[in-house]
Amino acid sequence: FFRRDYYLKEITAYADTLKSLTVLMQYMKTLLDSCENGMLFPTDGHTLEEIVSSIDDGFSQTCFYGRCLGIQFCDSMATVLRALCTLMASFSEMYYCDGRIIDPLVKCSKYLIDPELRAKRIVNISRYASAEFCKNFWFLGEMELMQRLPSIVSPSLAVNRLIVLQPQPLTLPNNNGKVVDIPVPSAQIGSAPLSVRLISASSRLGMENCQAGTSGIKFPSPNLVIHCHGGGFVAQSSRSHETYLRQWALALDCPILSIDYSLAPEAPYPRALEEAFYAYCWALENVTLLGATGERIILAGDSAGANINIGVTMMSIDYGVRQPDGLFLAYVPVILSFAPSPSRLLCVMDPLLPFGFLMGCSKAYACSPEVYARSTIHERKLRSNDASGNQRNGFDNVLNGTAVAEEESEAGNMSERPALCTLKEEKTNSGILSRMFSSLSNKFTYLSYSKYKPDDESVEDEDIEETLLCPKDMLNFEIPKDPYISPYYAGDEVLSKFPPVTILTTELDPFLDDCIEFAKKLRRVGNSVKLVVLPGLSHGFLNFSMLSNEAYEGSKICIQCINELLQGEKGEECL
Repeated sequence: FFRRDYYLKEITAYADTLKSLTVLMQYMKTLLDSCENGMLFPTDGHTLEEIVSSIDDGFSQTCFYGRCLGIQFCDSMATVLRALCTLMASFSEMYYCDGRIIDPLVKCSKYLIDPELRAKRIVNISRYASAEFCKNFWFLGEMELMQRLPSIVSPSLAVNRLIVLQPQPLTLPNNNGKVVDIPVPSAQIGSAPLSVRLISASSRLGMENCQAGTSGIKFPSPNLVIHCHGGGFVAQSSRSHETYLRQWALALDCPILSIDYSLAPEAPYPRALEEAFYAYCWALENVTLLGATGERIILAGDSAGANINIGVTMMSIDYGVRQPDGLFLAYVPVILSFAPSPSRLLCVMDPLLPFGFLMGCSKAYACSPEVYARSTIHERKLRSNDASGNQRNGFDNVLNGTAVAEEESEAGNMSERPALCTLKEEKTNSGILSRMFSSLSNKFTYLSYSKYKPDDESVEDEDIEETLLCPKDMLNFEIPKDPYISPYYAGDEVLSKFPPVTILTTELDPFLDDCIEFAKKLRRVGNSVKLVVLPGLSHGFLNFSMLSNEAYEGSKICIQCINELLQGEKGEECL
């Protein structure tokens, strides 16, 4: 009786959710008529404007980000996602503030106790925020406090080193015995050093400072895993993915080389692909420096990183160099344009990958700078009404710079190698705790500035159309059907040359249909492919393996899949 208002709001929230789900189901019925038998993507042309117009009619996103946020996932994931979305809403207040700190802090506290207010803010962010906001929010994981967390709560590693590859020419023998030149990455931003991270549970012969006769040094591993991290092509790094890479390194007992490719929108396609292929070829040429013999080399990646790894495999086929012995792809997008399918529609209710974020990251990576710039004009609506127009360029510089902070091995310092690579060292006299607080202080100092000019289009009061999925003028773009951007469009001849592939996804991942259709296409050309679909987990669950038991178990299944590829085992075709 005394909580009747609370229960009324709960019932209303679930009723609104069912109503919006009904709208989605009605649109899915329309999609069925456009799909060939057994296909998940429609063959008839459905423009993005038509999709949005159909869904907007009687549909509300806010119900999925309030009291019902994360109900489609297991309890542990739902708890993590609710906390993450509250943090996102709070961070946006700081990011778009007008130079004052008190008002945003007061608003942030409301998001903790008012799910409806949080939902409206998140929906507005997904509609109007640019990929730069996504980049800066996800780069919170690059703060030193977050960087140190895996080393505190996870078992220590013998080797965790950042190696810098200098932009020097590479040559490799191709499959015909001839020597081919590997191009130095130069697209978009010119030649520049490339960072890769070497992670290993054991010190092995061939690694720096690992010599024969030294106590605890193991022989080189026959296996090597080359990893590309996810992050929508715009954010994160090998360091922020240590949450699960440490677990992988310990369980697989082989070196893992994770590539820190350049990020969009500063370095759009094909820069990341060029760098990943260059790092792959460097690893082939210098495999002994990584503590491996290279008998089995597996490419592993999640989300955007998995997409890039498919491109690396296709480039290895084009150049005729050694291909990887297997591919592990976690929740991989194989069509970057918004292809309508049942699972793609889940992005209108996904906490980690809402519709606006998906479109923004795709534009930042695959479209021209002019197209991406046009997509950011609505971002000013997220600032405060009385924004002062102060600049905060330093915030972006400090936050992004943290991603490539200089480091040292957990096992000890290393000397520089003057050839193709150098090893970064961290030089500091301050303690870990003081550096953590300094990192936090620097970032939130810059949050007190705004880069937006005042106008009358603010949605500070969140008074916008409840049924607006996305501003219509943000839908006027086209992503090329380039197989290196969208691997689904690769030809059968190329796909038939692929090594064994394992694809892992989740039941409610927006890219579930991508994974299924790509697996079907690989199987049609005679490739060995295994598809694993996990229940109850979200897109990007690997990053939460320290916070969710189910995500941790999912990471262990990833380890099992990678180990099968390393051992040359086929396993079951589908789980």
